[in-house]
Amino acid sequence: MKQMSSSNYSRVTVVLLTFALSIGALFCSPTSTFAQVDTSSSLKNQPGCVMLHDSLRLCYTYRTNPAKKAKALVVTLPMRSRTRATYGKIDDVLADKFPQLSFIDFDLRGHGESIYAGSDTLDFRSMGRDEYTKIPHDIKEALRLIRNKYKSLRRIPIVVIGASIGANSAGILANIEDRVKAVALLSPGKDYLGLLPEPHLKMTDEKDVLFMVGKQDTYSFESTNELFETTEGRKVLHVYNSANHGTNIPNNNEQALKDITDWMQTVLTNLKKK
Repeated sequence: MKQMSSSNYSRVTVVLLTFALSIGALFCSPTSTFAQVDTSSSLKNQPGCVMLHDSLRLCYTYRTNPAKKAKALVVTLPMRSRTRATYGKIDDVLADKFPQLSFIDFDLRGHGESIYAGSDTLDFRSMGRDEYTKIPHDIKEALRLIRNKYKSLRRIPIVVIGASIGANSAGILANIEDRVKAVALLSPGKDYLGLLPEPHLKMTDEKDVLFMVGKQDTYSFESTNELFETTEGRKVLHVYNSANHGTNIPNNNEQALKDITDWMQTVLTNLKKK
């Protein structure tokens, strides 16, 4: 048998080392299929506030993908006692799937940073029904002011995702704001602190409406079924075997998060047809 020269041994060694390093890189590289996926958001955050006609300083975060032109705006409205931060996970999942979306997450009247109205300080715990019923109109006015600030938002359609009192507000906005083309209602009620969505949901025949509710969330479950029956338009209902309420549904349930994503795909498809 012919013996291998020392130079050949060296070449074989280099080849084997190169192969070993390549295999190692495959399993260790952060861009590898087998490596942990980087889930950090591609969205750029731009916090801001607008002054409404009654001197309420309504605060929000505008989140957009600087690499993509926005084709639709998602507006999020939290549930009572919560802030706009509760939508971080939902925004990131939707932005990853649909980079053409921009987002505006609001702190509602009397919540988070939206507590100053002139010399008065509002607190959701002591606000009366008359203050709560202003919320949908706050959002409508704020959106007009924000769209004037950001030219890219002026003509694109709006999708509103609301939770609890935010869901009721979203249902009302579906009727009172023409640019709202779809709404997702997470744990709505027939009456939350004077916010009554039913008459407005009867006038959404050209819009997409998503309902999500936990079966053990008794009042919202009963309300949602009634609201679903009276709602016009392209409506979808998802019921989950849990007591989760509002944003806790998708934040604690991966299937619910997928259901919102699938619904958004349908919404965007329907918007393209118009």
